[in-house]
Amino acid sequence: MKDNLEKILNQPSYWIEGINGVLYHAIVEFMERNNFNRTQLAQVLGISKGRVSQILNDGQINFSIEKIVEISIKIGKYPVFQLEDTTVVINRLNESKEIKSSEDLLCTSD
Repeated sequence: MKDNLEKILNQPSYWIEGINGVLYHAIVEFMERNNFNRTQLAQVLGISKGRVSQILNDGQINFSIEKIVEISIKIGKYPVFQLEDTTVVINRLNESKEIKSSEDLLCTSD
């Protein structure tokens, strides 16, 4: 499992999907909390209604870091970011009771 775990963690797409998932859930929560429709949400976020539909229907985030920060602030969140040593992350995941296989790790981004 260690080799599979490291292979997964070494893929940029794993981390990008995790960030996209966090932003997706924050956007949906903001929309629901404010009873916004898609048009209202698009106006607040400064993106098109079509782009809002892509996010909500398909989970397609794929924004630049600048846009992620901008949207986060608009929905009342600060995007806290930190870097951790790979060994610290791997050890924490290996010790976690929640992750029993690399398949479990793949499912943690949603």
